[in-house]
Amino acid sequence: NRRGLRLINIQHRQLVALYDHWDQQRGTRAAPAPDEVFPERLVQLVPYIFFAVPVGDGGDFRFSFAGSRIAEHFSQTIADRMLTQLDLDDHTAEILASYRLAADTMTASCATLEFITHHHRHGKYERLLLPLTYSGRTCDKLLGANSFDFSVWDAA
Repeated sequence: NRRGLRLINIQHRQLVALYDHWDQQRGTRAAPAPDEVFPERLVQLVPYIFFAVPVGDGGDFRFSFAGSRIAEHFSQTIADRMLTQLDLDDHTAEILASYRLAADTMTASCATLEFITHHHRHGKYERLLLPLTYSGRTCDKLLGANSFDFSVWDAA
């Protein structure tokens, strides 16, 4: 089906596979329920997947699961941590706004960001956010995945 895929311009093939799975599960609805997505079917993506739960009025998000590559990127596990507690350099407000937008509008979102870590390492990442809902009206959880790419920069 791939409704909206061109609008959000997903580039990484594994993120496209996750989007396709989410899209297939949602059918004609705005989003599938959390128990309808099965990222374990996409074993190669599990290390890059996370679930983020809106807290309160959606002013922050708590990570209920984060794969090993995400933990490796942050040099720590982020499960049970709040988005605003993470070291996102100067991008916290921008990233939080993208989570809120995906949750509030119940639409898929994809963003690419080039960055420099505190250790002066250049990188690029693509982040996919997919809303999940039980009611069909409000976002209960975001299914997300990150694709980190340091290879282009490290080779330079």
